[in-house]
Amino acid sequence: MWLPFQDLGVDWNAMGFTVFDDELPGLPARLRAALDDPTSLQARFARTTQAAELFTPAGLTEYVLYVMTFYASTAPGRFEEVLSNACVSGLLGREAVGRSWAGVTIGK
Repeated sequence: MWLPFQDLGVDWNAMGFTVFDDELPGLPARLRAALDDPTSLQARFARTTQAAELFTPAGLTEYVLYVMTFYASTAPGRFEEVLSNACVSGLLGREAVGRSWAGVTIGK
């Protein structure tokens, strides 16, 4: 699963939980266990606080520019082609990916 900011070292599972739709039945037990462990909960809050600036308009703008610069550097002169093949919306616009999320299947 790709989530933003992972390439900057953000560990989504260290802050919260990432789950696929087939893992939803086990989520309440995972949440209860996390809430019952104050040390783990404090560590999650600390990690979230460290990453909070990324979720501001300025942080998101910087990240978008960072990603676009990365893709532009991978294929000089072919930026639009590379970016359209790299982004999720470009992918969904061209092919069915056959992935479900929260019970909704996209494509295939």
